[in-house]
Amino acid sequence: MSKKVLEVKDVFFDAVNVNKSYRSSHVRLLNGVSVKFESGRVTAIMGSNGSGKSTLVNLIIGRMLRGSKTSGKIIYCGEENRNPEIWAEKTAFLEQKEVYIKSLSVEEYLKYEIKFYRKDLNSNEQEKLLFDVMNKAEIIHKRYETIEDLSGGEIKKAMIADVLLQNAEVIFMDEPTSWLDSWNASVFIKTMKEVAESKNLIIAIIINQPGQELFEQFDDLIFIKPGGNLFYSGPISEVDEFLTKKSLIKPEGMPTVNYLLSLRSSNTDSTIPVEGHTIPNYSITSSEVTYSGLNQIFTGKSFSFTDLFTILKRRFSYGIAENDFGLMFFGKL
Repeated sequence: MSKKVLEVKDVFFDAVNVNKSYRSSHVRLLNGVSVKFESGRVTAIMGSNGSGKSTLVNLIIGRMLRGSKTSGKIIYCGEENRNPEIWAEKTAFLEQKEVYIKSLSVEEYLKYEIKFYRKDLNSNEQEKLLFDVMNKAEIIHKRYETIEDLSGGEIKKAMIADVLLQNAEVIFMDEPTSWLDSWNASVFIKTMKEVAESKNLIIAIIINQPGQELFEQFDDLIFIKPGGNLFYSGPISEVDEFLTKKSLIKPEGMPTVNYLLSLRSSNTDSTIPVEGHTIPNYSITSSEVTYSGLNQIFTGKSFSFTDLFTILKRRFSYGIAENDFGLMFFGKL
């Protein structure tokens, strides 16, 4: 099984600055970032709030704010020119804000997702996949309960199952261990490593404050400092050596992850409003925002009219589920 490699090379990202009193029309969220992801490994993406973690992920999967300016390369398995429609099928992103129909049971919700994402499977294969992802996400014991009756951690597990059922080669997750206790978080990372290895997937997880034990379970680390500046990208096992080479000596007895978290702090509390974001003001001046070679890009995920009808059918049928006319019109879903 050949390794899949996703490379981000010298990427700059400038978002529209909506604060008209600020001198620059754009503000830099990523500043020359170069990182690499490999299949069969799980990468932790860390950094302070507003450092560019989610921006990096959104840029990779092709979701950017209108009016943004970018430069750099994103290469997957040696190919730079990615077809947006195909790339949308190869990537999945579990965001912090989950999207679901709360009146559905876990099983009902996942069945709809399988029908939407896995048209390549027959009904028996879809059923097998359903049980497989519910088991891996440890939510099968709640399969008949409605999502609105689940705890925060259980909802997170259901959303993880949703991501796993998609036929994606590159999976990003934003804070999937929030709402999970330390034991469940550890089990989750272990499961993700097993999935990455067995299915040859690239899995990357944005995580804010892991303990040392959880931190060491990851294979690789991407650490972004304020202003969208890359601090470290490489194996977790080499972080201490990297710090030593940088003459950054952590206090005796302090866990590595705690020391890293102390490095992410900024010395300012001021913020700049950006479309869709509020980010710290790191005293970026207009001279620091260059436009040479930057392209205005806005890419959305593509899907067919059949997919659109499926979404509408779900939405409206459950809006009138108790209405006889609704059942007659939509039928049993």
